[in-house]
Amino acid sequence: MGDLIIASLSIVIPALNAAETIRMNLASLLRNDFPKALYETLVVCDGSTDGTPQIASEFPVKVVKCHKKGIGAARNFGAAEAKYDVVCFVDSDCIVPHDHLQKVAAYFDANPLVDGVGGPVLPYVYDGINDWSVFIEEIYAEACDFPRKEVTIGPREEVWTHTLKGPNMAFRKSALVSVGGFEERMPGEDIEVCWRLVEHGKILRFLPDLEVFHYISGDIGGIFKHSFKWGVDCMALRRKYPKNPLRLFSESDDEREQRQEKRRVRGPLLPFRVESLRALLSVSSILLSIASSRPLYGNRKKAFLRGYMLAAFYLGYFHAPERLMHWGELGSFGTLASEGKYG
Repeated sequence: MGDLIIASLSIVIPALNAAETIRMNLASLLRNDFPKALYETLVVCDGSTDGTPQIASEFPVKVVKCHKKGIGAARNFGAAEAKYDVVCFVDSDCIVPHDHLQKVAAYFDANPLVDGVGGPVLPYVYDGINDWSVFIEEIYAEACDFPRKEVTIGPREEVWTHTLKGPNMAFRKSALVSVGGFEERMPGEDIEVCWRLVEHGKILRFLPDLEVFHYISGDIGGIFKHSFKWGVDCMALRRKYPKNPLRLFSESDDEREQRQEKRRVRGPLLPFRVESLRALLSVSSILLSIASSRPLYGNRKKAFLRGYMLAAFYLGYFHAPERLMHWGELGSFGTLASEGKYG
């Protein structure tokens, strides 16, 4: 790899009510060793009500407003506004190491045939961090099972393993344009765009040393919300890609179709309440058993939290909104299809 870095970068940060974290996020980017003349930073706001745009404006970055809602739309908007060919996506609650941008640019410079890269999303350990926050990120990292060596992403890999994650991914803009950008209306857009890029012959690489660090507060309600969303994401991906190798439970395709048909016939609202109540009662028993049993992984708190997160995940997975059944019909790409400005 030569010393001369020719790849310039556009960093896109979707930000919705990120006042708590956007300042440290942008400060970490500005501390990067990468020459400031070789990158731009775009903070894409899509309806923040907590002062996020005002805080971001304190930094030498471009703050833009996206009129469509959702992180997929915000990423597409940022990519459309980007003036450089390599677009890096970083979440507003992540901390970027001082050499992150240098690694991204150097890798693209040395590998002109590679269309996208990403790496691990690890817990951000700071003074005053509580055990719950650390455990959440540890459990997430264990579930992702990040590769320890460089990996080329294959078609439709398992959902959380061997794929690129939204908080830490970078693509050539031309590659994103060629597939129409991110899915805008449905969840799991970061994983889905990777699958679609690979299916179009693009080369994506996972780099284990390309790390970013995720800040998480450890709020119990937030934990449930995020875990529930992961479950919804997985179900949405499975419904759009039914031949995906992911199998979270052992039902056959016929059994799954029968279950879904029953749900369509009887309607989603009442069964959601009844089944959720049953699930929560079962989960409560499981959690009580875990909390009072021998600690798993050497820590009872972590074992309890693992059960809590898993319960929320499966509630999201089993009760993903019925409209996700029609993802292919509702999906909206196209923002980047003609490389035009966002409408």
